[in-house]
Amino acid sequence: MTKTSISEKRMKRVYANPFYVIQIHQLFRTQECPKLISKKKWVSTNERMISEIGVKAWLLLLLESLEGKYLSK
Repeated sequence: MTKTSISEKRMKRVYANPFYVIQIHQLFRTQECPKLISKKKWVSTNERMISEIGVKAWLLLLLESLEGKYLSK
């Protein structure tokens, strides 16, 4: 793996993060953030990921992203 490649685990964190698909309500954000993928694509990607890694692992990734840990790992 090269230094510029993204690990599979990091990509799963990105895909599980709802930040990239919805506009976060202004009560929970400090700035305007663009949506990067459609809701339909996010749902289908996460359905596939749940079947690959299991519900428990996916939920843990979701919680990590909501806690802001997706950038630190």
